[in-house]
Amino acid sequence: MTDSKITICKDDTRCDNNSRCMPDQVKKDGSYFCDCSSAHGNTVYNGRSCEFSATEYCTEDKKISYSSYCTNGVCAGVYDPIVSGIHIGCVCNTGYSGD
Repeated sequence: MTDSKITICKDDTRCDNNSRCMPDQVKKDGSYFCDCSSAHGNTVYNGRSCEFSATEYCTEDKKISYSSYCTNGVCAGVYDPIVSGIHIGCVCNTGYSGD
C-alpha cells in the first residue's frame, strides 16, 4: 500500500516520507527495511521507518549533509571532513539519546 508519504511493505513494515521498502539481504527471512536515502523532502531522514528528520546539519554552512546531521537535538561541533573526517556528535534534547 502506498499513499503520498507512507509505504507499507509486504511484511507490514511501515516506511515514512516516501522511503522505499527494501528486502533485508542480511536476515534473508522475507523481512524488509526502509531505505531512508530514497525519502523525499528538503531534509535527511533517519529512524527505523525514516520518521525522524534532521533538526540541524553539522556543517560550517549548515547546508544539507547526508553524513553529519542531528535529529532531535543540535550539533556538538562542526564537521570538518578535511581535519577529522568524522561526525562530531549531537547534544540531544531531553528524552532522546544517540550519536
